[in-house]
Amino acid sequence: MTSAARQGELLGPTWDRVNMDGAEIEISHALQKVDSEFQLVEPKTKSSRRRIALANLAVSALRR
Repeated sequence: MTSAARQGELLGPTWDRVNMDGAEIEISHALQKVDSEFQLVEPKTKSSRRRIALANLAVSALRR
């Protein structure tokens, strides 16, 4: 793992929330299983909405 984000937080953002040049991702939704199906949900707290830095390894993988 290259960030402090939870797995669901990293699976929630859409491509428009990923800044490759700035090597960061905006956490504004998380992927969560609700009643046996997956849904995008908003974070529970305001502080959970944040930008996190992406390691060079993560940026390279996303570019591929």
